[in-house]
Amino acid sequence: APLSFTATTFEDPVGYLKRLYVTIEKERKFYKESWIQSEIDLFQKEIALALYKLENVKSNPNGK
Repeated sequence: APLSFTATTFEDPVGYLKRLYVTIEKERKFYKESWIQSEIDLFQKEIALALYKLENVKSNPNGK
């Protein structure tokens, strides 16, 4: 079967990422292995970076 993906748009990407971050933080206690904790840390780092960019970085596509 061919591989396919469906695109999804979010009405509130900042809210979504904040909820995702909190959910990961709450559920991470179930994993005791250090390598899994390290992977979780990387996920949270990327989510935090995306949140920072969404909230603080302004784009100027028209050069004005």
